[in-house]
Amino acid sequence: MAFILHDPTTLAAIIAAVFLFGLSKGGLVGLSLFSLPILYQVMSPWAALGLVLPILISQDILTVYLYWRVWNLALVRMMVPAMVVGVGLGYLCARVISNRGLFLVLGLVSTVFALREIWLMRHKHRARKILPHQPWPAAIAGMMSGFCSMIANAGGPPYQIYAMPRGMEPRMLAGTTGLFFALMNWTKVPFFAALGVFSRENLVLAALMIPVSFLATYTGVWLVARIKKRPFYLGVYGLMVLVGLKLIYDGIFAT
Repeated sequence: MAFILHDPTTLAAIIAAVFLFGLSKGGLVGLSLFSLPILYQVMSPWAALGLVLPILISQDILTVYLYWRVWNLALVRMMVPAMVVGVGLGYLCARVISNRGLFLVLGLVSTVFALREIWLMRHKHRARKILPHQPWPAAIAGMMSGFCSMIANAGGPPYQIYAMPRGMEPRMLAGTTGLFFALMNWTKVPFFAALGVFSRENLVLAALMIPVSFLATYTGVWLVARIKKRPFYLGVYGLMVLVGLKLIYDGIFAT
């Protein structure tokens, strides 16, 4: 702990990662996927996961409070049961599955999906159809989100592929996303504990990062409240392209 707090590079990496997580929790969905690669430069993957989950839970509490009842409960009810199943499956596979193939598939699907949505939004003569809720696609997306989150902290793309075409207003999307991932992160706690990723040092460091995480979450909420729907969606889809390309890169070149 003393080494981390007195090493400027490590401390800067942790603060940057926590801030990106907070912005994502505040509603700028997609930014969080860049956080773990930053942490992996200064600590092992399992240590990073043990540090991140307590911070995410503290951010979840604030996010749910700030977006209280600004939720699409129909979406949450359809996705959460399958998400719990996905987390359980991810736990069973966490020690044996290779992340590279998962990253490559997620990256390709996310990139193609986001580019298609951007093209449809940019061509006004092609009206973007808002899709109704569909139980089976919601369940599949929920299960995939839970699975990917458990084994690689990459639950965002499957969730977004289902949630984004439902045409929610920015605050509704942010609030619904916050509630869904809050439930997911609490579901992951006993499984992470069983995997032995928590340590006293990580828990203390996570507690020290809470002010940074809250500041970042408030910043994300503030920005979402000031962005109109069309620019917001274009920005989120743009982030999905970047995230997708990052996942493709990790799937091909990660060691």
